[in-house]
Amino acid sequence: MPFIAPCRDLKPSAPLQWLALGWRDLLATKSLSLSWGLISVALFALVAWAAWVLGRWVLLISVLSGFIFIAPLLAFALYSVSRELRQGLRPTLSSTLRAARTPFANSLVFAPGWPTPVGMDIGQRWMSADGIRWHN
Repeated sequence: MPFIAPCRDLKPSAPLQWLALGWRDLLATKSLSLSWGLISVALFALVAWAAWVLGRWVLLISVLSGFIFIAPLLAFALYSVSRELRQGLRPTLSSTLRAARTPFANSLVFAPGWPTPVGMDIGQRWMSADGIRWHN
């Protein structure tokens, strides 16, 4: 019995089927997939560079937090490629960006440094934890 949400029983071969379907979508949209791959590499490199510039002691925290916010947003855009193919549409970069727009706006509620109650609370707790760590 599941702890939080009901779930279906899956065959042990289900992940292999998912991989096969993913490869099929990749091969059907080579240039779009390559574009998203390059965008992903550029964003991750930017986050890593910013972490390096901010200082080595925050490198790990900065990189991890950046990836925590960026990776799901990229996933929404990539999921839309498969969804559009399944609907018989031709996915484009602009349609996948539009698909990621709403989840991006929703995720800003939790971003430290943004002027929202949740973001300010997270930022304050982060700074407090940092002060305790480095000043004790």
